[in-house]
Amino acid sequence: MNYIGSKYSLRDFIDNTIKKVVGDNPSDMVFCDLFAGTCIVGLISKHELAK
Repeated sequence: MNYIGSKYSLRDFIDNTIKKVVGDNPSDMVFCDLFAGTCIVGLISKHELAK
């Protein structure tokens, strides 16, 4: 994906894609924020995916 702009506007898409891959209960998994330039993806996912 070649996207230049706010990842915040993609938060629902990113969250839904993660849930499709790992399921609705990712509490026993480790999350790596590969979009860490602005940390927005990590902040959005912090409560559900953080260990």
